[in-house]
Amino acid sequence: RITRYRVQSMKYDEIGRAVTRRMWITADVRCTDVRRRKMIFHEADIQSFREYSELVAPIESEARVMEYVVEDLAKRITAKTVTGWYTDLMTDIEKRKP
Repeated sequence: RITRYRVQSMKYDEIGRAVTRRMWITADVRCTDVRRRKMIFHEADIQSFREYSELVAPIESEARVMEYVVEDLAKRITAKTVTGWYTDLMTDIEKRKP
């Protein structure tokens, strides 16, 4: 279940246009054994995001960025479900590195 979809302006030019934006999607994942009515797996707030610009190079459309973010979110959900973690997919921003 998608719990958050957000496009946030990050940087502005001299006339106030948003030059850089961040698309961010967060999901809650639940896997349930419907026969036994038992939850197998639940993970809240798995997220993926990407910063992009439609004005300065490298230019990316919002539609293309959404494809990337959804694909990355799917990889993170798969990694979390199979291995229990997705740190190898985390960005430097998530790891708090400059």
